[in-house]
Amino acid sequence: MSENYQKHRNFTCSFKREAIKLVTEQGYTIKGAAESLRIGVSTLSKWIRAFKSEQDPLSAFPVIEMFYNPQRLHSTLGYCSPDEIEIQYGEKIAA
Repeated sequence: MSENYQKHRNFTCSFKREAIKLVTEQGYTIKGAAESLRIGVSTLSKWIRAFKSEQDPLSAFPVIEMFYNPQRLHSTLGYCSPDEIEIQYGEKIAA
């Protein structure tokens, strides 16, 4: 094998959470946090996007409504249509 081969690194969930906190809570830039942790900028960006979408599931709606039929079932929405999720979310807020 070539000595230039870079082994794929696996990161724990706690490492990912702490990396995300550097950006979201401590004010680091994505580039600055990635460099200090010696990980790729795109890797950290992907973790942050996933974190934000978990925190706000409705953030996916603008993209879904633009490109997809609002009646179509989506796996990311638990096999519900965007219209059904909006109704469920509205009921939660009203309660």
